[in-house]
Amino acid sequence: TCALPILALAGAPDDLVRAAAFSAGVEDFVHRGTDPQELQARLRTLMRLGAAARRAQDAEGTLARLQQRVRERDRELEALHKQVHEMRASLHVDNRTQRGRVDGIVQLGLEFNRVQDFHVLMDRILSEARRLIHADAGTIYVREGPTLRFAYAQNETLARRGDGPHFGG
Repeated sequence: TCALPILALAGAPDDLVRAAAFSAGVEDFVHRGTDPQELQARLRTLMRLGAAARRAQDAEGTLARLQQRVRERDRELEALHKQVHEMRASLHVDNRTQRGRVDGIVQLGLEFNRVQDFHVLMDRILSEARRLIHADAGTIYVREGPTLRFAYAQNETLARRGDGPHFGG
């Protein structure tokens, strides 16, 4: 019944009754003696207006749901954008790190040809290997038959405290 229009019919045209009827929610007001064709036309018009109002309400509800979905998608998109930005920054750092490692290896290769002192070269190799893998310490062993002989060692923490080796063998 909520889809049906409310039409008030009064015995005589009275402004106070008419105002009270509209205040109560009447959509149209006629008084006795109104032509039946006019009454039918008024009812058809009220039905069309009611249907249009329901369609407008439905459209507003649909619009509100779509706006909510758009806001959710915007939040998702912003989160993805942030992830992409973080990945780019991380890749930039990784790229710089890898470039530094490659440069160190190339430099070490160049030093192989220039350095004549074997002990200096071994110390340089150990330092570069530690730098590449971010190691605090490292040791080079030399195989002599079935055994390994301690040859070169470096320990940054002990060297800073003055307690340990930071030397070549």
